[in-house]
Amino acid sequence: MIEPASIRGTALLTVEGERDDICAVGQTMAAHDLTPGIRPYLKQHHLQAGVGHYGVFSGRRWHNEIYPIVRDMIYQMEARRAMGVAPVRRSADLRATNGGRNRCGSRAMILELAEVTIRPGEQPAFDAAIARGIGTVISRANGFRRASVHKGIESPER
Repeated sequence: MIEPASIRGTALLTVEGERDDICAVGQTMAAHDLTPGIRPYLKQHHLQAGVGHYGVFSGRRWHNEIYPIVRDMIYQMEARRAMGVAPVRRSADLRATNGGRNRCGSRAMILELAEVTIRPGEQPAFDAAIARGIGTVISRANGFRRASVHKGIESPER
């Protein structure tokens, strides 16, 4: 999988909800310590006041306060790439140490799960946005292996 310390040439944005009852405040900040290869000026953390776990990526605060931060960081990285600043190496350039295992002998991995509900009629736009994000930003991260989106069987909008 991925050795977080080997990740370079990309940005890192972590977002937490102040009232998250699933992931304690401070947990995503650990990603900043686990990725010393990412330059400090390319790291950003946002603690959103007044939201819980699901409110981080849904609802009014996501739309009005968190999404603009995510969008702006993506735009800034795209602008840097367009100017030839801080080139991003493809995952094939990653040279895993110790067979891809960390000091404890287990494989290192970063996994993010999110449950998102899509408004009726907006599924094609959402799918296109996900594909664009993976294709233009996420897949360029050093150490990237794969991304997948799983849709609910009972509720395709989830």
